[in-house]
Amino acid sequence: MVREGAGSASPIPNILAIVANCCCELGTVDVGLGVLGRALKSGVASYAGLFNSLIKGLCAVGRVSDAIIVFDRMPEVGCSWDVYSCGTLVTGMCRTGYTGLALEHLRRMAAQGSPCKPDVWTYNAVIDSLCREGAFGEAQNLVEEMTSVGVSPDVFTYSCFLRDYSTSGRWEEAINAFKEMVGRRIAPNVVTFNTLVNSLCNHSRTEEAHNLFGLMTEKGGKTDTVSYTILVKGYCLMGRVDDAVKVFETMAASGLQPNHWSYSILINGFCKNERIDEAMSRLREMKRNGLKPNVVIYTTLIDGLCKACRFGDVEVLLDEMRNTGILLNVITYNSLINGLCSSGRWESAAQLLNEMMDRMLLPDVFTFNVLIDAFCKEGEVGKAEEIFNVMSQNGVKPNIVSFSSLMDGYCLQGQMDKACELFDLVVSSGLKPNNLTHNVLINGYCRCKKIDDAIAFFRKMKQNGLRPDIVTYNTLLRGLFKAGRVVAARALYDEMHSCCLIPDSVTYVVMLDGLCKNKLLDEAIKLSEEIDFSGHKDGIIIFNILINGMCRAGRISDALELFGSIPAKGLRPDVISCNTIIRGLVNNGLVDNANELLLRIQQNGCCPNEYILNAMVQGFLKMGNTCKVRHHLNEMERQGFSVDMSTVSVFIDFLQKNEQHYKFIELLPKLSSDGKTTSNIGIKTLLKALKNLDAIDEKAG
Repeated sequence: MVREGAGSASPIPNILAIVANCCCELGTVDVGLGVLGRALKSGVASYAGLFNSLIKGLCAVGRVSDAIIVFDRMPEVGCSWDVYSCGTLVTGMCRTGYTGLALEHLRRMAAQGSPCKPDVWTYNAVIDSLCREGAFGEAQNLVEEMTSVGVSPDVFTYSCFLRDYSTSGRWEEAINAFKEMVGRRIAPNVVTFNTLVNSLCNHSRTEEAHNLFGLMTEKGGKTDTVSYTILVKGYCLMGRVDDAVKVFETMAASGLQPNHWSYSILINGFCKNERIDEAMSRLREMKRNGLKPNVVIYTTLIDGLCKACRFGDVEVLLDEMRNTGILLNVITYNSLINGLCSSGRWESAAQLLNEMMDRMLLPDVFTFNVLIDAFCKEGEVGKAEEIFNVMSQNGVKPNIVSFSSLMDGYCLQGQMDKACELFDLVVSSGLKPNNLTHNVLINGYCRCKKIDDAIAFFRKMKQNGLRPDIVTYNTLLRGLFKAGRVVAARALYDEMHSCCLIPDSVTYVVMLDGLCKNKLLDEAIKLSEEIDFSGHKDGIIIFNILINGMCRAGRISDALELFGSIPAKGLRPDVISCNTIIRGLVNNGLVDNANELLLRIQQNGCCPNEYILNAMVQGFLKMGNTCKVRHHLNEMERQGFSVDMSTVSVFIDFLQKNEQHYKFIELLPKLSSDGKTTSNIGIKTLLKALKNLDAIDEKAG
């Protein structure tokens, strides 16, 4: 503490300034004000540095009004304001939220006759604050004002606009600000440029970001590896991996060396777009270039390979990691466990969980959730419960997905009481049940044919303040139709529309299937007219439902017409489309028409499957055309197909019509439990029976 003693010499002004500054830096601003008081009493307070330190210190602790008092005191003691004094006060005002006061003070400084004119640093402080507050118009006006008094904006001035235009989604203004900066011959620094490019790319405006590269280099600005990698990431996020590759190659051609991040982004882009071989090729390339892949790159590749079920290649990469001393992290294990579970190899996935625990690597909630979900879907709810308990015992708190997955497991087993108990546990544990949780229970009630309970829970969901989503409505619609409650399903569909929910492809599939199965074909056809098939990935499924409905209703000409219109909707008939229309023709006695259609389908590259050929055999048996029966049986034998129970049944009916043929029934093949003959021996037996029948018929003739 500075004290005045008797006979003491007058303190040196700059030492007092240093002491005051130290006090402010240590947060003892009032002690610093005491130093100023000592200086004023001693008559040595005319040193601007002393005042500047206190102004800065007071602003730093939010005492702007005191800072203004100190600032105003300066001329009274013969101390002139300088640019630093004014700039410090203005900056302090801005940092403490007094932007309007700072702007007023700045304009007073800039006025004619003012002893202290603001510099670019002072203007930038106010422009920065105005931009952060979204007052872009006021900030632009200030740029014009500073230019009019001879102060030129610099790169920081424009960086403020670029940063806050980008964060507020005002992309056109951001790009125009960049162009204006370049037009003023202000070379943007690479940090400013990368900030703008990154913001554009993160909001799917990658082409606009790409266009700025030419402008940047044209005006003497320099891009770096980060600039190009951001652009690669932008194109990858849009799924335009080929464009990302071009940018990557341009970077290398420009003399910039891709780094780990660059390769990681590109490899991830390939994996996300299911181009695994190209991703693996880039891994080999980076090794050739002397870059050692890290755990992030290996994990990205392992995740992609797991999703493609290429577990042999996964093992190769895991061996590489072990040989180079790279340890698997939680994300790597999660990718492996998720991949194994998705391919039905949940036991191997469970072994990996044990491996993690042995390595003292604590799995996260995602790890446990994947396993719980996999066990539940496999019907192993007991094992799912064990995983759930292990999760809690290891201090990993189950989240809403954990509970929902286990509830779904109970629902799939018809254990609704346990599912409801778990739902109550969710509430009591402080978690808020969401749409997923409610949808699981609604689906469970529907599966157990407890449709009234499902509807009651649906109403309760709305009462709890949740807005049912499209999955909720689709689930309940399916349940209502299966219960034959068509009127209630229609009402629910109308309610969904009134809630401004747009039907998705699943909604239309459920509605059309439900209407057709409840013999409301005309209503289904009318509903289908509102569907834009170009926007529905399940478009061909919708066609198949309608064709099947028409065939079942005996409206074969309508079914044929609809089948023929499929290509006009930008779709291709699939095997189910062909099965359905051919089965419909056969069932309606139009076997020759079915045979002609089958030939056309084969010419268009669609190979008949076992279902179609069984239908054709049955149709020709009913007609008594043994020649065509033999032809299709031969085709089935060639493709390794089996005759099904319905075909054998029709063959028996065929034999029973003639007493001489009846004795061949005992020669027919025995059926397996799934309704199929155990092998193509059944077809050989049928062909042999047909041959014997022909021989009998020839003798009779």
